[in-house]
Amino acid sequence: MTHQTFLKFHRIRTKLSETKRSWKGVIKIRYAESTDIEFILCQEARNEFKDFIIRWSRDEHNQNFNNSDKRYFIIEDEVDKASGYAIFSGLKSLNNSIELTRIIIAQPGLGYGKKALQILMKKVFEEYSAHRFWLDVFEHNQRARHVYQSVGFQEEGILREAVKQEDKYSSLVIMSILENEYFKSHHLREQLRCLQDDSQLESAYKEVVIALESVQLNPETMFKLHSLGLIKIIRNACVASCDLYRQYFSARLG
Repeated sequence: MTHQTFLKFHRIRTKLSETKRSWKGVIKIRYAESTDIEFILCQEARNEFKDFIIRWSRDEHNQNFNNSDKRYFIIEDEVDKASGYAIFSGLKSLNNSIELTRIIIAQPGLGYGKKALQILMKKVFEEYSAHRFWLDVFEHNQRARHVYQSVGFQEEGILREAVKQEDKYSSLVIMSILENEYFKSHHLREQLRCLQDDSQLESAYKEVVIALESVQLNPETMFKLHSLGLIKIIRNACVASCDLYRQYFSARLG
């Protein structure tokens, strides 16, 4: 299936809001205002974050905040309380490559980071029409690297000992996700949601993806699965549309 088909399917079948459900409620992302700089500075000043970010001064933040190539966002919890922030760079990139320059979550471990990343990715690829979304992360920040990978970022390489932190040098890992990878993964998640909303359809497709040969299903079920693009019909039986579908759904159904 082509990228254009994935994009068309994604936009037709879903109307994604700017909120995502988290464990404690909903999170929202809004554009930052100049009055939010104080919150941002307070977060960067926290001792537990000093090994994971490069701190900016108030003047640096004010200058970057007014730079049209950058965009600041505030992450809010279910009661509209600021719970983190993020910064984009490269909005004017001729290569359509946007950098996640920074993301900080005030209370790590509550699931806000992953949900915020999903909303930010939606903005990058669907609102800004970027081709590439990338970041760098300290090699020793294993928690962040795991979260980035969980939403689709891939590690590209390491900038060895690129940043001096007090009396030591630290390496940076470059990570990115491309436009086609984003839409492909979101398309599959929407397909999975459709199956999980219909237990009979889910059970039938599980049978298809774990089978070594073609499977016979009732005509109505085959029609539904075929209309979702999940199967190929061979005479009066069916198989998974491709190996990608077989691998993805066999690990997630039932």
